[in-house]
Amino acid sequence: MPLDHQVRDLSWKVAHGVLYTADRLISFGYQLSLVCFCGYHLECPKHLFFLRPLAQSGLDWIFCLVWSPLLVVLYSSYFYQIVFLVAS
Repeated sequence: MPLDHQVRDLSWKVAHGVLYTADRLISFGYQLSLVCFCGYHLECPKHLFFLRPLAQSGLDWIFCLVWSPLLVVLYSSYFYQIVFLVAS
């Protein structure tokens, strides 16, 4: 399924560091607040997409979806190896 062009464009801007956030606009000479709309940190791509509580909860959700099944398989196979060694 092809990505929407807006999602593709945003992904490209974030990956290449050209997203117009407060830190970048101030470097161009604009006069505005450096604080993110959450009120705590500098508005930059790293904060917006990785460090904000909302971003953290999204990343945790993705981590659980991707890694939980894999960890269950790894731990269960490791557990069976230990049981087999102890039983031998």
